[in-house]
Amino acid sequence: MTHEVHIDIQREQDALDARKWCEDQGWKHIVDWRWFKPDYFKDQWYYIFQFDDPQKANWFKLRWSA
Repeated sequence: MTHEVHIDIQREQDALDARKWCEDQGWKHIVDWRWFKPDYFKDQWYYIFQFDDPQKANWFKLRWSA
């Protein structure tokens, strides 16, 4: 089961920081987590991060959700 965390980030650098944060936890991209930017070509910073482990989703949400 996939657990999604929806975040609205104000700056592109923050999006890069969120992805780096996942890597710094030792989580492997695609294996442990994935990210998507719906409406990629629109000028907005809305992302969906998906995790297979609910605990990782909770840690991410606590760190990055407003």
